[in-house]
Amino acid sequence: MLGVPLVGCASYRFNLATESFLAEHEDLVGAVSALMVALRAIKNRAELRRHTSLALLRANATRWNSTCMMLERYVRIRDVIKRIDTAYDLVPNPAAHRRIVALVESLKTFNSVCKKLQEESISMKAVRLLFDNMVEISPVTGDYRRTDAAIVHSPVFESAVVKVSRGSEADLTPEELQALHPFELVATASESTPSSRG
Repeated sequence: MLGVPLVGCASYRFNLATESFLAEHEDLVGAVSALMVALRAIKNRAELRRHTSLALLRANATRWNSTCMMLERYVRIRDVIKRIDTAYDLVPNPAAHRRIVALVESLKTFNSVCKKLQEESISMKAVRLLFDNMVEISPVTGDYRRTDAAIVHSPVFESAVVKVSRGSEADLTPEELQALHPFELVATASESTPSSRG
C-alpha cells in the first residue's frame, strides 16, 4: 500500500515465542493449574487462609504472564498447601517441584525481556540482540525470534535496519540496500555545498 516494508510487532513475536516455550512445560503448568482449581473449593480455601494471606492465582489462557504469576505463587505457598489434606495428593512431587522452580526462574528472564520490549526508547538493534540472546537460552523460541522467522513480514528490511543501526553499512547485501532505498534521503544542492557567505 505505502510501497515501504513493514516492521512487525516485537512484543507480539515475543509472546508467541513464550507460549511455545510454555507448551514444552505443559505437564508442569497443568499440574499446578489443577492444584489451584482444587484449592478453590470452599473448605480448601478456608483452610489455606488460616495459614497464609496470599490468595490463589489461576492462569489466564490468553496471557502467559498470568501462568508465570500462578507458578510463582505456587512456589511461595507450596509448604502451606501441603498442610491441606484434601489437596496433598495434587502437590507436585519433589522432582517436579524442582522443575517448576527452574521454570519460574526462566520465566523471570522472559518477563524482564517483555518489559524491556515495551520501553519507548528501544531500538530494532536492541530488539535483535534480545531476541538472539533468548534463542540461545531457549532454542524452541527461535521459530518466532530469528530474523528469517516465518512471522517476519520483511526479513531483509529488518536485517538491513539492524546492520545500519550497528554501523555496519558496509555489510549490507544488495537486497538489503534495495529494501532501504525508499528511506534514502537525497541531499539538496544547498545542503551539499557550503554557504558562500562568511
